[in-house]
Amino acid sequence: MSSGNEAALPPAALIRAAVASAPASFRSVQTTAHPDRASASAIAAPMPLPAPVTKAFRCSLREPALALAYIRHILREEGVEVRANEVVGCQNVLGESVLWHAPSRRLYWLDLADPALFSLDPGSGAVERRRLAGAVPLGALACAASPHELVLVKREGVHLLDLRDGRERLVAHPLHGRTDLAYNDAGVDAAGRLWVGTVEESETRPSAELFVVETDGTWRPAVQGLVICNGPVFSPDGALVYVSDTAAGLVRVFDVVDTFGVANGRVFARFAAGDGLPDGLAVDSEGALWVAHWAGGRVSRWDPSGTRMSEIEVPTPNVTSVAFGNEDLSSLYITTARDPYEGGERRLPSGSLFVAEVGVRGRLPQACRIAA
Repeated sequence: MSSGNEAALPPAALIRAAVASAPASFRSVQTTAHPDRASASAIAAPMPLPAPVTKAFRCSLREPALALAYIRHILREEGVEVRANEVVGCQNVLGESVLWHAPSRRLYWLDLADPALFSLDPGSGAVERRRLAGAVPLGALACAASPHELVLVKREGVHLLDLRDGRERLVAHPLHGRTDLAYNDAGVDAAGRLWVGTVEESETRPSAELFVVETDGTWRPAVQGLVICNGPVFSPDGALVYVSDTAAGLVRVFDVVDTFGVANGRVFARFAAGDGLPDGLAVDSEGALWVAHWAGGRVSRWDPSGTRMSEIEVPTPNVTSVAFGNEDLSSLYITTARDPYEGGERRLPSGSLFVAEVGVRGRLPQACRIAA
């Protein structure tokens, strides 16, 4: 057992120097799925750590999570890439809409193309799969005002799904009577309104829209002229909404205006050749935006000015959605797909759920307050 004098972590400068001289195997950091529960020596053992970093672990046996978080912070400052690890080999055809549900302390996500609701208990590792009725594809998940419900968006409309008995109640349907669009993603703002994206069925015509569903169940379009709308997510102060204009390879940002939805739309990030296409989004506690790269095999982090800060490698190309989870919101969960459209990516671990420890915390998702 270390003494009280040894318990202090080494200065940041020592860790930075260690990182700069670290071997390649250390720069490709792979963390455990449950680092807070592992001993410091167990975490350190698989990789040849430089001496100051090893000391940080050895001197912090009583608080391994603190040591690990400290080192991740330095790695993030130095731009060292973190790799995501497979946590559930669920083989989703089109995994999407990953969501942390604080009341149940579980992570939920969907398979849009093989309709099912999945859940993970990070504490026990238990995974559940529930078949969902309805036409393909499903749309999205969101937290609901009741701790026993989720918002489930699918072709048949926006529903409240009771997690106890599986019953669904229709509360809104912006696409009622339309056959050219399908629901595609959703987010909730601080007022409890549901923002629902859509996709044009042929994925070629710019007729998709982003709708705002008010808490009384009424709706109105906020953004039009898209082909595929992913996101949407909000800045920590709620003043901005980010939207992936996927087919165009752009992430757009809008000012949120209560009276009529959005204003002042502009390009936030432009994907280059080789980046893939922007898909699902998340915002962390520091206001940075995380973007899933469809056909890009990674997740990127962007500061509020639109500068790319870092990336996480995901060992399969079709990365679809991201969300922070676990009780301290310190783990970034990542869904992937086996590409149901092209059929070219069928190798494992495509379609798995991944996790990465990224050295920054997320934010609790807002609850949708649509009245039943």
